Amino acid sequence: MTFVVSLDAPESQDSDTTGGKGANLARMAGAGFPVPGGFVITTSAYRRFIDAAELWPQIESELATADFANAATVEAATARIRELIESSPVPADIAEEIRTAYNTLNVDTLNADTLGADTFVAVRSSGTAEDLAEASFAGQHDTYLDILGHDDLLTAVRRCWGSLWTSRATAYRNNGQFAQADVALAVVVQEMIESEVSGVMFTANPMSTAVDEFVINAAYGLGEGIVSGILTPDQYTIDRDTYAVVDELIGGKAKKVHRIAGGKHTTISTVDPARARAPALTPAQIAGLGRLGAAVTEYYDGWPQDIEWAYAAGSFYLLQSRDVTGVDLTWDEDLEEYMPELPRIDRAEILTRAFADSVWQGRVTPMGYSLRCEAFHPMITRHQEIWGTTETAKLRIWKYHKGEVYYTGRQEFENMVSFLPPTMWNPALLGFTQPSLVADLEKQEGNWFGYAKALIRIRMIDADLGPYRFFTNCYRQMNDDGDRMLGPSIDELQKMSDHELVRAVDRAIKNQHDWVEDLWSGFFLHATTLSAVFVWMLGNWYKGSNPHIFNDLITGLPEPTITLKENLELWELGEKIRTSPALTEAFTDHPGAEFFTAVAAAEGGEQFLDAYRDFLTRYGHRGHADRDISYPRRSEAPELDYNSLKVFVASGGERPGSNEERLIAQREAATEDALASIRKQPLGRLKAEAFKVVHDWLLRFFVFRDDERHHTDRGTWGKKQSVKEVSRRLHLRGVLESPDDYLYLGKRELMRLFDGGGDSPRVTRAKVAARRRHCDNFRADGAPPMFILGNGTPTTDGQEPVSGFSAEGVLHGVGTSRGHTVGTARVIADQKDLHRVRKDDILVTHSTDPGWTTVFLILKGLVLETGGMLAHGSCISREYGIPAIQINNAMSYIPDGATIDVNADTGEVRILTAPPDDSPPTDDEAGEIPRAEASTAEATPKDPAEPEKPRHSPDPDGTAVAPEPATAHA
Repeated sequence: MTFVVSLDAPESQDSDTTGGKGANLARMAGAGFPVPGGFVITTSAYRRFIDAAELWPQIESELATADFANAATVEAATARIRELIESSPVPADIAEEIRTAYNTLNVDTLNADTLGADTFVAVRSSGTAEDLAEASFAGQHDTYLDILGHDDLLTAVRRCWGSLWTSRATAYRNNGQFAQADVALAVVVQEMIESEVSGVMFTANPMSTAVDEFVINAAYGLGEGIVSGILTPDQYTIDRDTYAVVDELIGGKAKKVHRIAGGKHTTISTVDPARARAPALTPAQIAGLGRLGAAVTEYYDGWPQDIEWAYAAGSFYLLQSRDVTGVDLTWDEDLEEYMPELPRIDRAEILTRAFADSVWQGRVTPMGYSLRCEAFHPMITRHQEIWGTTETAKLRIWKYHKGEVYYTGRQEFENMVSFLPPTMWNPALLGFTQPSLVADLEKQEGNWFGYAKALIRIRMIDADLGPYRFFTNCYRQMNDDGDRMLGPSIDELQKMSDHELVRAVDRAIKNQHDWVEDLWSGFFLHATTLSAVFVWMLGNWYKGSNPHIFNDLITGLPEPTITLKENLELWELGEKIRTSPALTEAFTDHPGAEFFTAVAAAEGGEQFLDAYRDFLTRYGHRGHADRDISYPRRSEAPELDYNSLKVFVASGGERPGSNEERLIAQREAATEDALASIRKQPLGRLKAEAFKVVHDWLLRFFVFRDDERHHTDRGTWGKKQSVKEVSRRLHLRGVLESPDDYLYLGKRELMRLFDGGGDSPRVTRAKVAARRRHCDNFRADGAPPMFILGNGTPTTDGQEPVSGFSAEGVLHGVGTSRGHTVGTARVIADQKDLHRVRKDDILVTHSTDPGWTTVFLILKGLVLETGGMLAHGSCISREYGIPAIQINNAMSYIPDGATIDVNADTGEVRILTAPPDDSPPTDDEAGEIPRAEASTAEATPKDPAEPEKPRHSPDPDGTAVAPEPATAHA
């Protein structure tokens, strides 16, 4: 039997033979990496040694004396075991193989300091359970440096074997339920590198979890100085792609571990202070080490590595590499590969989730994020160039981080500064911008003619992006291009070849790109600029007595939106149920999606289904509030409509929009009041005409702002179906484990797999699992950080935590829709729970979207956590005539079921009485269905028929996001 194998022998790569460390080193050596030469004393040698010395019965006897609940007994027993091992002779055949292997080690210039023909070596334990992610045995066993001569080598080998039985390692195996008799230890013997500098390198940042950064620790001398903690090493954080240093912390490095000159073993000496303060590695050396780390990571199938390294005589050497474990790696940085020509967001940049809170609600899956970025970001860059803001065109504005999207805010900030004079700057219109950047407004110069210049550039380059033509162009597309945006049907996609399917994915993304390109200037140039102008006009020209003039001027839209029409049609379906005893009975007896099949057997059921199918044909791609593609739409999940119908049926027949005439009259009166006041000013007639132009444009925009989402959702539907078909095929081919795995990959990650390349199966599985976990647990432990740095580290941006109630027991916020009301607080975190809302409740939630509007007709008020005057919930509240207020963290302070007083005129909420009990209303209690009076006519039984899905019926995953203007908040 062979007890010693060379590191360059193929059999040394078997971890059962050479342990985890030995096998890793052998693999790296075999791959051509700079691994010091050496050999491995195999696990068979350990077992032979134990058997030859008849040690196992004694070891077993000592283990029997250990009480693993009593550390002292474990320490005593394992100390006796180690003494047995270290005092027993190594069998002659094993000793001879070790001697032969040792004598064949080369003595090169790195080992010139030798005694006789012997070579200094490092002797390291290599356990069979070491470096497993689920066991984390790394570091449980011993290493011995600067061993010289055969006798000392055998002593070190026995001590390594004994290290298998330290109290820590033994207890670890016991706690991890590893059989003590099954473990064995190999020993790695390598030529000793007398390193000038040494350290460790992580090819992912273990603190921020960023995989686009490497972290290097470096110190003078041997790595034992870092491991033992006797010195503070340098720390370099480098860019994964360029290997440039992005952050540098120069450690004290006051000491170093090195070999005793002319002799054996190591010592510790003091480093010259000037040298200690200097970086241990040059930028060129750091880059070279980074390239080596990247190559090792690639060799290990792309899995980030924890690497021990040494530098001597102008070369780097790999001493060990193992997988990074214990770090919550999600590879989110790999989702930022769209538009590679754009620089990555600076790691110190402060990002905010305010944009997502307002326009990208709910969890965001990697696929939803990457599809949106693929479609949106090239268009955003082009628009900034057209407007003349060429510097901001070079910015990457979004970052994905653990299920949430963060925004730089710089484009919003720079656009205000570029297009408006300082007198019109309004920090309230920078709701997507981090506070520290807003504070820089006072340092800016502004531009009196910036917007005019942008309009001229638009007229010359692309007139369809002008403030009025963009309306015409977008509505034409909405009316004419519905089928193109929805894309091929599911059947058509399944019949395509792989090549055709790739083209279908690209077309779907381009369709959304082209659509959003036509509306982007309307949202992020015209609407933001004209909103600021409008606020300035009111503040400087209106001298009337109405303190709520702004609110009144934007209340009551001049025409119904598509969403309102959609909800009215759904309400009419609810009325069919409410007024029919047979339909009411079917609705009550068959909750959820089951109703839409069972109702066919009820009297009037077929007529109801015909109406519902017609409704699905036009609105089947909508129905869920949250915008990510993972959320189902109504034609995929009829229970969404069932819950909405339940609210309508329970509300008692009052038609939505009954306040419409009153609200329009209120707006018209406010308009006359404003115009009358403005006309009294110098140049009043001219000012009044300018005011009317801006006001009329904004009202038209508010209607469009809601309407465009209908078409945007079509585009997202088309994108989703095409990539979902790619995923279906990859699942059938065994590349993906689950049909919905595609949701947790980026678009380019998925398409590379489809092309036969991409990440290794292990990394793909890990990406999917980690990202799925974060999406599934989204907001489970509260809201994600409001601010993060560009490298993913949470920060506060200098903001103090919200204090909650005042001393008087009042929650203070910002009123966004006028009014004062008292009602029951219904705290709802997810749209799926909207059926819990009762008539005259006050909805308390994080944010809303068109999918929530079905309950507004029965609400008495609204409390939001995010947004502002022009957020969706605020706009709908004004449209329906109910008070609304925005209070940070309101869901944490207001108990579900409590009676609360909401005064949106003063921005205050008071809790009047606690909930009647600790539990929210049950599904049966919430939205109880009043049965219509029994009819004398008996229903004629009919064959159940599932509602027919529209041609492009959505599939279980979700929808798109309409771009929100910077004006979508206060």
